[in-house]
Amino acid sequence: MASISSRLSSQFVLLAHRTAPCARTASQASVTRFVLVFGSGSGSGFRTAQTARFFASKAKKVAKKPTSSSTVITTVTAPPTVVPASYAEQLAKKGRTLLYEAHSHAWFRFASFTTGSFCIAYSLYNYWSVHLNPPADLSTWVPYAYGVICAMTIGMGGYFFMGLRRIIRHIEAVPASQVVSQITDGAASASTKKSKAWAELLTSKPKAVPVTTPTPIYLEVAYSRAIPFLPNKKEYYHPSEVEMPFRMQLLCEKLNTLSAQKNVGKNFPTTKTGQIIAASKQKAAREKERKERMQHLLTLPFRDAAKVFRGAYDGLRRSFYREGFAKVYLRGVEYKLDMTSGWALDDGRAIDRLVHVKPSANISAY
Repeated sequence: MASISSRLSSQFVLLAHRTAPCARTASQASVTRFVLVFGSGSGSGFRTAQTARFFASKAKKVAKKPTSSSTVITTVTAPPTVVPASYAEQLAKKGRTLLYEAHSHAWFRFASFTTGSFCIAYSLYNYWSVHLNPPADLSTWVPYAYGVICAMTIGMGGYFFMGLRRIIRHIEAVPASQVVSQITDGAASASTKKSKAWAELLTSKPKAVPVTTPTPIYLEVAYSRAIPFLPNKKEYYHPSEVEMPFRMQLLCEKLNTLSAQKNVGKNFPTTKTGQIIAASKQKAAREKERKERMQHLLTLPFRDAAKVFRGAYDGLRRSFYREGFAKVYLRGVEYKLDMTSGWALDDGRAIDRLVHVKPSANISAY
């Protein structure tokens, strides 16, 4: 019996030697060493081997037991609130932006200048030759009558010349940073420096239009002068200093409707769908007219001459009646804005969002 137990213990020792290098964990290796020490020379070697296998399997199960994961609390922060930029700030980021530009007033200026020059020349000649140096055979009352006539003709000449001044040529939105740089660099004209000190441009405002908040842009307004052949005069204004008698959007819509009625006919549709269809027909008619113009080049000068004479007649009529101009107030000073022609950004909506519109405005009054 002792020999059998010794044989079993020796076989188990050999088995332990073979499996010892394959021990996966430290606990399994320690159990194997325990078996090697106490396995030989005892009668209970087989029981000891079974006990070692039991403890090794327990240690393996304990090693494979996963550890409990710790909970991580994450805090979600709300995105920062972004204040939407105003329309003036958007224009300031773009740089100089053209808001309004008038068409050419060449015939109007030519008619006003020639008529005014004729009236003044006529009055000066007759004042010298009839009133101051009358002929000997004239009656006594004739020089005095010519004096009154000369005064009236001089007034008429002044009327025609004054019609040329303060006609707005264009309106541009200029960032305030560029205005400040022009102030520091001294790029302003001499007339602008005399009219208003550049240092007070951004701070002092007229009493008629109080300004309490700074603005990211200023409006550069260029207007014509009474004397021809002189460059346009430019001034910078705070948007609240510009007062319009109407909304530019309504004016552009009315002009588009009138032009469509003239081209399409008297039965112009009032609904939006009908107006879209009429606009497409008008576009097709313009394309057809352009093709006819290119196909009949011999009669092209005569057609252009008709347009020239029509423009001359309209300019002469406007010089007498001053029709088609609206009164715009800049710092309380009256200026003239052409209502019959011109171009406005976004059909006038850009100007409406910047300047002050008079509540009691009526386009039909102009």
